[in-house]
This record gives sequence, C-alpha cells and structure tokens, in this order.
Amino acid sequence: VFFFVVNLLILYLAKIVGLGLLGPVLKVDTIYSLIFASLVNVALVFIILPVFSIINEIFKKKSAERGLSF
Repeated sequence: VFFFVVNLLILYLAKIVGLGLLGPVLKVDTIYSLIFASLVNVALVFIILPVFSIINEIFKKKSAERGLSF
C-alpha cells in the first residue's frame, strides 16, 4: 500500500514538475513527464528498498536481543 501511494505521488509530482516547469520551456509532452516519472520511480525504489531493508535488519537484531522474533 505504501509503495502504491508513493508511486501515485511520484507520478503526480512528476506531471506537475514536467508539465509545469519544463512544459513552457521545452514543450514537454505528457509522455516525457511519464518517462521522467518512471525513472524517478525506479531510482527511488532502488534508494528506498535498501534503506527499508537496513532498518528492518536493525529492528530484527534489536528485537532478537530482547528475545522477540518476527
């Protein structure tokens, strides 16, 4: 659910950024803003997923020290 919301937000923001800022300057189409959105999306997934997995590992170690298990 979280990633779905993030995806929607990124697409929406990329459309605003792509069409709002670059549109008048470069005459950017919606296709270009969608390509930009997908690139940003992929980049964020590659940034966010490792961070979440690291945080998850830290929580697992701390909870294992306390005797809890997931």
